[in-house]
Amino acid sequence: VGLAVRLLRHPAASNRFATMIEALRRAYVAQKQRLRSLDFQDLEEGGLSLLREAEVVNRIEFDWIFIDEFQDTDSPQWEMAKLLYRPPHTGLVVVGDPRQSIYRFRGAHPERFWECLRWIETGGGALFYLDENFRSDPGILDFVNRLSPKLFPSFSRPLVATRPPAPQGGVETLPFTAPSDAEGRREAEARRVARSLLDLVSHGTAWHQIALLFRTRLAMPVYQQLFRDQKIPIADSAGDLLLEKPEVLVLLWALRHYLNPEDPLPPLALQGTPLEDLPPSSILKSFPEGIEPLLDTLAGRFGESGNLRELKEWIGKLMQCGCKSLQGLLEALETLRREGAPIHPSRPEDQPGVRFLTVHAAKGLEFPFLFLCDLGATPSRRRPPFLLTPDGRLLFKVKEATKGLRKKLEKSEEYEQLEAGELEAERAESLRLLYVGMTRARERLFLPLPVSDRRPPKDSWAALLTPGQK
Repeated sequence: VGLAVRLLRHPAASNRFATMIEALRRAYVAQKQRLRSLDFQDLEEGGLSLLREAEVVNRIEFDWIFIDEFQDTDSPQWEMAKLLYRPPHTGLVVVGDPRQSIYRFRGAHPERFWECLRWIETGGGALFYLDENFRSDPGILDFVNRLSPKLFPSFSRPLVATRPPAPQGGVETLPFTAPSDAEGRREAEARRVARSLLDLVSHGTAWHQIALLFRTRLAMPVYQQLFRDQKIPIADSAGDLLLEKPEVLVLLWALRHYLNPEDPLPPLALQGTPLEDLPPSSILKSFPEGIEPLLDTLAGRFGESGNLRELKEWIGKLMQCGCKSLQGLLEALETLRREGAPIHPSRPEDQPGVRFLTVHAAKGLEFPFLFLCDLGATPSRRRPPFLLTPDGRLLFKVKEATKGLRKKLEKSEEYEQLEAGELEAERAESLRLLYVGMTRARERLFLPLPVSDRRPPKDSWAALLTPGQK
């Protein structure tokens, strides 16, 4: 969804996709106007345009401006701060850690942090290093400090522990024999982690003190299924996605069956579920009026389910936004699910169980016992056939000039240069993501590492953490 918004906001200049992109952008703007709605970027741009008016900004006075988590700010937010900052009447305090800049997809860049520091020092400001760490066990910080020169060659300041060491604190590696395929590796890793979890709990650790962090959500289902088989409780967490919940997936299969009763896959998917024997429905003829009572009937088979109540609310929102058929509704939901749209279920805060989160979702949190999982995974290589240039243009791949039945997309010299810079920036952010993940641990950090004759993939975290790897 965020990628679509960026695409719509940057009409491609001087290429043959410009007409299509401009039409999409206009349709998006018209839909927002019809709904009398603003998106996040509208709020930023609107606020910035107001602050650029002298008669507005001159009526706003602050003694101090304090910006926390500065490494996560984007360009409009930083420009807003500079417009409001009017020395000597206004003071400015900026706090941040460039090693924790992990939101490039939201417009945050660590380069902005260093530019801000130079700007402050040039203006006569002072710079203070806050190296004391009040969260993690000294053993964890010692491990992170030894790894930091690999992660940040130009900024590897050591963290200073302030808390005394815990009796069983520090970093523990969990070696396991790894098959060659990714799915087999994840299953073997999940079994190794489950053994360690059960051992922790047998010695008095509570389930809710344990968290598992992942680079992406891709490996989570393998863990979750194995934990259910072994009766290990799993807590819904802020990183969970509503459209991946088991009862939600079952209900979506039921709707697919109503859409196409001849499709043999939905009945197979519904075997052994509360919706194995579906009630008759005329939903295709009665849509959209019939969707709400049908959802109530199907959800009733599951008993009390907050996730299905929230799904019903989202379906209502999609219908308000233009889904006028069951097929269109299912296509919209499948697109949101496939793209990993951040639609999260509500979560009881006191729910017992092991927590599953991505590193992004765990930013700002801390956990007594932390497992950093799926270390053998590499960043996704899938990318759209275009890139966004620094000046806001969309740069597309182009079709090759030769004639033939199959047209291949080629990269211009500008495209290749921009792509090389993107790949390097993604690699640097992957290292920052690893740093953030490790420093979420308070007492013990567990690192499940595959044991194999083969070296871990070069871009995986396991390659950095495996002894002997450079």
